Amino acid sequence: MGTLIRLFIVSKWEAEQVLNDIAVKRGLEVVTLRPLLVYGPGVRANFLRLVKLVKLGVPLPLARLVEGIRIHKKLKNSKLILSGGRVFDSVPEAYTMAKAAVSLGVDASDLIQESMSKDTKDQAMHIKKIVEGERFILVTSACHMLCLIVLFRKLGSQPIPAPMDHYLKGQNKISLNSFFPDAGEFVMLESGFHEYLGLAWAKIVGHI
Repeated sequence: MGTLIRLFIVSKWEAEQVLNDIAVKRGLEVVTLRPLLVYGPGVRANFLRLVKLVKLGVPLPLARLVEGIRIHKKLKNSKLILSGGRVFDSVPEAYTMAKAAVSLGVDASDLIQESMSKDTKDQAMHIKKIVEGERFILVTSACHMLCLIVLFRKLGSQPIPAPMDHYLKGQNKISLNSFFPDAGEFVMLESGFHEYLGLAWAKIVGHI
């Protein structure tokens, strides 16, 4: 057993070194998760909670960017607009996404960075100036799509919605765990509350 555990640890370490080498060459960032248990069938504790969140469809980092790249590559002569300014970081979100897009094979000349916006309303206003009345495909999370569509249409823009990051609901099987709070359910509740609160505020201040 000791030999098997040692081989498992060594193989994980070697895999991490390979990923780190690739990340350095391509300018990517690698995050390593090290659950403090040996996982497999019947896994429990925190790793089980992480698995549940993934199954619920909780949005993963850069998922929207990957979907935007997928659509961009299917449309000839298209441009990929990356929107997001400095909010909690000194580097604009659009700049970070642009570096990731180039690393994923997108030609830098096909990228348009909108790095001035601070919130959703700003994004709608700045993107409207870029598209100049042309129809465009709008990629964002499904829970945030309604707010953006309303804002764009209020400004006279014509977005074509391409929602992703959907929250997935599994089969409705009742068990003992059904009567206890679940972290994934709280995540979905928070996302929904945040979006409807944002819509209400936009209505109050006259943005929609």
